[in-house]
Parts: sequence; structure tokens; C-alpha cells
Amino acid sequence: MQQRLVILLPDNVEEVRDRGLAYANMEYFRPALEDLQAYLDAHPEACDAEALRNRMPKLK
Repeated sequence: MQQRLVILLPDNVEEVRDRGLAYANMEYFRPALEDLQAYLDAHPEACDAEALRNRMPKLK
């Protein structure tokens, strides 16, 4: 479902973030990291940016 939302709303990076979190939960680490990094690149000062940055090393 998340993939479809990213396709339908390509400019909504929050959907990319959500897909990245879903990938992380499914242990698809590389796509999770790519999506989370794309979100952080677009919104480095987002309210959840620090939490995501802290989570990313665990996905590597």
C-alpha cells in the first residue's frame, strides 16, 4: 500500500518516510535506508529527523 501512495503522491516525502519505516519493519534494510535518507535530505529539520538519524545506524 505504501508503495502505491509514493507513486500517487511523488512530491510527498512523508510517504517516502513511511515506506522507509515499513521497509525497516520488514527488515528490508537497504530500501529503508534509502527512503529515510531521501526524507532527511528533503526535510533535515523535521520534528522526527533526530529520531530517524538515530535509528539509521541500526539499519546498517
